[in-house]
Amino acid sequence: MDPTRFETLTRRQFVNLVGKAGGFGAAYLVMQGLGLLPDDLAHASPPELEPGSGSGSSVAILGAGLAGLTAAYLLGKAGYDCYLLESRERAGGRCWTLRRGDSVEERGRAEQVCEFDHGLYFNPGAARIPANHSAVLGYCREFGVDLEVFVNANRSAMFQDDEAFGGKPIESRQLHSDTAGHIAELLVKATDSGALDEALGGLDRRRLLYFFKHFGDLDGNFRYRGSPRAGFEEFPGAGLTPGRGRAPLAFEALVDSRFWYWHMGFEKRFEQQATMLQPVGGMDRIARAFESRLAGRITYGAHVREIRKRSAGVRIVYGDKIGAEEQELEADFCICTIPLPVLKAIDSDFDAEHRTAIAAAPYINACKLAWQSQPRFWEDRLGIYGGISWTQREITQIWYPSSGFHGKSGILIGAYNYGNLASEFGNRSTAERAALSRDGVSLFHPGMESMLSKPISVAWQNIPYNESAFANWDPRTREQIYPILNRPDGRIYLAGEHLSYWTSWQEGAVRSAHAVSAAIDAHVRSLRA
Repeated sequence: MDPTRFETLTRRQFVNLVGKAGGFGAAYLVMQGLGLLPDDLAHASPPELEPGSGSGSSVAILGAGLAGLTAAYLLGKAGYDCYLLESRERAGGRCWTLRRGDSVEERGRAEQVCEFDHGLYFNPGAARIPANHSAVLGYCREFGVDLEVFVNANRSAMFQDDEAFGGKPIESRQLHSDTAGHIAELLVKATDSGALDEALGGLDRRRLLYFFKHFGDLDGNFRYRGSPRAGFEEFPGAGLTPGRGRAPLAFEALVDSRFWYWHMGFEKRFEQQATMLQPVGGMDRIARAFESRLAGRITYGAHVREIRKRSAGVRIVYGDKIGAEEQELEADFCICTIPLPVLKAIDSDFDAEHRTAIAAAPYINACKLAWQSQPRFWEDRLGIYGGISWTQREITQIWYPSSGFHGKSGILIGAYNYGNLASEFGNRSTAERAALSRDGVSLFHPGMESMLSKPISVAWQNIPYNESAFANWDPRTREQIYPILNRPDGRIYLAGEHLSYWTSWQEGAVRSAHAVSAAIDAHVRSLRA
């Protein structure tokens, strides 16, 4: 063999040789190494695709959720012919808002119809946007989707545990303040006793003690005796009404409770920190904004039956809900955003490695239930404006609305759970779910459960075309399965929240769409190089 024959190889020829030897997966890695792909597609910013760069190339996009809509919008602007196939009669996927007259179809259950008054709505899927989710917010800005604050954490909301504090709901402000106070007092005692000398080194002890004092609102003797931060037993007023603070909860009771495991760190998580946002009028405002820019590109009621590879493209077979009117779509590339629990049952040409990974990807269940309430008793009686109350019971969370303050009525989320609790909740009839939720609300608001009406619930594991809520990677599957699914199989690319480090969030779906859009564009450019 003449070694000099390789000295004049172009990058395109080299990539083609690698592709012939190891398939497109190998060529894909080489393209990335040659700088033809972004280094880290999973975290890519919106790719800047040249207008016209996709002229003459077509993309079949399976699923018109946020990932599919984003990819179609980006690639369409670059000149690609994009064709979206959506099983439902609406776009958005889990970016879904229920209003009066909308229906919920779960496998094995009677259809539910939303009966809320006009102007009220419920987001059974995505419901909040962290301020650090710049990709989603970027499209809200570009499309003019109006936003308002979503109150995620509220110190007036409560925590309830049947096995703690006599089952009595405790305000979040007291739980957090008393915990900080007791910990600060313990640290003062440890510092005074010299137990921390080695760890503290040359740190100024006096300054440290005052740090603890302010952290826990300790008294002049560096003891925690309660704090106004925890709220009041009698509210201060005018004149000779100083008010009376709450007696602190016993530290032993706080430790024995489960609030610190479920609730204490929730709002400290990066993705749960204030400020949180929501679209005015419902989360589906985002999906509708994409949809309006993709007129004529989405085929609704298109149930994908086969995903096939061709020598230089893909062939998709789809039909209607009852299996009639089968049609075919051929394209140069495919972006498949179908949730993996659904995808694994579709007849396809995925290679063995991808097929195994698709079947093994872990998902988690989740359920939500909403009520219409008139009046908004949580505001009138307790001054709760937004936020979440937590319980150890099956319903797990109660969400108070972050809009429509002081209105005549409002939507109260009477259950939001996930994991095993969601599996149990979702197995119940809709009437049983409502009864459990009503009982849960009564724990926090005794006597007010009679104000609740028109319940509607969604168990995502029972929803056709989802069959679960969202991906739930653990360290092992992230290492062993996740990388496989992030590689294309021939000209088929997978995308969605499940192929990001923002699983369960719209941000993950959008960034995943950015990644595969950039990868396809790089592939096309490499072929033309």
